[in-house]
Amino acid sequence: AELLCDLQNKKYTIIIDESTDTSVLKHLCILVRFLSDRTKNIATGFIGLIPVQEATGENIFNLIDEEITRSGQNLVNCVGFSSDGASNMIGCNNSVWSRLKEVSSNCVQLTCTC
Repeated sequence: AELLCDLQNKKYTIIIDESTDTSVLKHLCILVRFLSDRTKNIATGFIGLIPVQEATGENIFNLIDEEITRSGQNLVNCVGFSSDGASNMIGCNNSVWSRLKEVSSNCVQLTCTC
């Protein structure tokens, strides 16, 4: 709750990654990074770990949007997006990135190359 209060109306970066557990279920981890007025440092907060039924760009974007909205934030305030280099994440068309860019035109993409 303290994290969400600290994040209110701030610009932030979304960091996401998918993982498949031993039972072959996919999950999406969503983190945010932002400058905390309270601590005067960069803060990283856990938003959610969500099961993923379909790993399309559209579905993952919708899951992110739902979780960010549920946390009381707005995707318009997202200024950075970090993910792996998969086409459903950062492709030019029909990806999470292409959809996020429509909502937050000032957002920049940071791709992990590992």
